[in-house]
Amino acid sequence: MTCRHSLRFIFLLVAILTLMVSSVWSVELNGRVVSVTGKAVTIKLEGNLNPQIGDPVAIHEPIPGLGTLPLEGEWKVSTINPKTIIAEPVGQASQPQEGQIVVVQSAQPSSGAPSQADVKETYQRGLNYLKGEQGVEKDVTKGVSLIRNAASQGNSLAQGQLGYLYSHGIGVVADDKESFQWSRKAAMQGHIVSQYNVAADFYKGRGIAEDKTEATKWFRKAANQGHLGAQASMGRAYYKGYGVSQDYAEAAMWYEKAAQRGDAFSQRRLGLMYAQGEGVPQSSSIAYDWYKKAAGQDDVLSQKQLGFMYWNGKGVPKDKVKSFYWFRKAARQGEVGAQSLTAMCYQRGTGTAKDIDKAIYWYQKAAAQGDEDAKEELATLNATSGSGLQGSASSAGRPHSGPIPAGASQIISQIQSTDGASQQRGAKLLARSAYKSDPAVLAVVADELLKGCTLNPRDKRHVDAMAWLCKILGTSGDKAYQPTLQKVSKTTRSRKIKKFARKYAASLR
Repeated sequence: MTCRHSLRFIFLLVAILTLMVSSVWSVELNGRVVSVTGKAVTIKLEGNLNPQIGDPVAIHEPIPGLGTLPLEGEWKVSTINPKTIIAEPVGQASQPQEGQIVVVQSAQPSSGAPSQADVKETYQRGLNYLKGEQGVEKDVTKGVSLIRNAASQGNSLAQGQLGYLYSHGIGVVADDKESFQWSRKAAMQGHIVSQYNVAADFYKGRGIAEDKTEATKWFRKAANQGHLGAQASMGRAYYKGYGVSQDYAEAAMWYEKAAQRGDAFSQRRLGLMYAQGEGVPQSSSIAYDWYKKAAGQDDVLSQKQLGFMYWNGKGVPKDKVKSFYWFRKAARQGEVGAQSLTAMCYQRGTGTAKDIDKAIYWYQKAAAQGDEDAKEELATLNATSGSGLQGSASSAGRPHSGPIPAGASQIISQIQSTDGASQQRGAKLLARSAYKSDPAVLAVVADELLKGCTLNPRDKRHVDAMAWLCKILGTSGDKAYQPTLQKVSKTTRSRKIKKFARKYAASLR
C-alpha cells in the first residue's frame, strides 16, 4: 500500500513539473464528481468559469495521512452543459467515484494569458458555429461553449451574447437569473445593448427583484450612449415618474431625442404631449405632425388619433373623409375602437358612402373583441336587415317606439357629432326641449351616451355633453334606463360623467 501511495505522489510531482515547464497558461477550475455513467464522468464545477472541450481533467481521491492524490489515468472534457461538464478517459484510467474532487486545467497553448484578439476570435468562432456561418457547419453546443469561454475571459460581447442565449433558451436551458448575471457583466463594461437589457430586467423583475430606480439608472447609461429604446424608456420614466421625479419637460426632451430618430412610440407620445400642453407649449398643429409621423409607421393609436383630429378640426381643417380614412386604417390593424368608429361611419354615411353591410362587418370585428356597444349595434342592424335606422337601439335593447320627431332631428344630429362643442349644444337644447321625453329620442340618447362615455375624456365640452345626457335619461322617469346609467358609471374614465351617471341611476330606483 505504501509503495502504491509513493507512486501516486511521484506521478503528481511529474504532472506538476510538466505543467511548470510547458508554455501553457491555465485557469484552474474546481468541482466534484456527481455521477459516473460507464466511462464518462459528470462533474459539477464551482463558480461561473467553464473549461473548453479537450481540456485535461484530474480526478483526486482522499488518502488518509496524505491528503488528496490524483487517480491513475487521464480524462478530457468532452461536453459542456450549464453548471456541469462531462469528461471521458483517454486510454486506461481508474474508475472514479461520486463525490471525488476534480481539478480542471483549462489550458491554451500560450506563454501567458490570451490576448484580447485571441479572446475576440474565440467569440467570433463561437458565433460562426452558433449560426453555421463562415464555412463551418452549424453546431450550437460547440458555439455556446466557445462563447462561454470568451465570456469567462471577460469579453463583453460574449457576455452579452451569453445573456441573450440564456434569455431565449438557445443552446442552453432558459434561465432568467443566468441571463441577468451575464448581461450585467457586459453592462458594467459599457456594452450598450446589455445595459438596456439589464434595465429591462430591473423594470420587469426578470431574473432580479423589480427595481424601477435601478432600471432607470441603466436606461440612462444606455440612452446616453444613444440606444434608441433606452431614450424612449427615459421619456416614459420621466412621464410616469418611474425611478425619478415626474417631470414632463424632461420626458418631452427624451421623447424628442427618440422621435427624431424615428421611434414611432415616442412620436405618438410627443404628439399627445403637444396636444395637451404637457411639458411643451400646447400646439394641435405640432401634435398633428408627430401623430402623422407615427401613423406613417403604422402606429395604430396614432392613426386613430388622426381620425379624431380631422373629425374635430384640431390642428387641421375638419375633413370627415380623411377622418374615415384614418379610422379605417387603424381598424384594419385590429384597433377595436377604430373598428366601431369605422362601422359608425358606414352606418351613417359619414366620410364615406353609406353601406350597412360594411357597417355590420366592422361591428362584428369590434364585437369579437368584446366591444359591448358594437354588439348592441350589431344585434339591431341584423334585426332590421339593413334598414339603417339612425338611432338603432336603446341601451336596454329595445327598438324605437316610432320615428324620431322631425323637430328633434337637428338636435339629435348635434348630439351624434364627435365635435365636443356640437354635442354640448345639442345636449343642452334637448334637455330644455319638449322632445326630451320622446321614447325614440331617449333611445338615441342612451346609445350616444354609451358610445360617448368612453371617448374624449379630456375634452371638457364632450364630458359636459355626456353629463347632460345622463340627466336627460335620469329625469325621464323610465326605469328601463337605470342599467344604462349604471353601465356608464362603470365604464367611463371621466369623474364627472361617473358622478352624474351614479346620481341619476339612483333617481330611477
